[in-house]
Amino acid sequence: MYLLFRVNLDLRVENKAMKDELAEKTQLLRTAYDALEEQEREMLRERSEFESRIESLRQSVFETQVREKCDVEIMCKIMSISGSLHMLSTDEQRCRRQ
Repeated sequence: MYLLFRVNLDLRVENKAMKDELAEKTQLLRTAYDALEEQEREMLRERSEFESRIESLRQSVFETQVREKCDVEIMCKIMSISGSLHMLSTDEQRCRRQ
């Protein structure tokens, strides 16, 4: 009978130890899961920031290209006007000579 009580006690102690170990491992898994969730949220936040930055840079490049195109068009018009003024000036000088 003593042996039966001893085995029963040993099994209860082992059962308690296994429950404690399971609870500890469950807590470790929960901590790891929470850390992964936080890491994923951080990565999504950073991705969003990078996408915003990329869009901002694309907009800046577009605006720069538009300004450069306008600058080229303005320079072409200035050169055209300058050429026209030069031709008018030459024509005016011819008219004065006549």
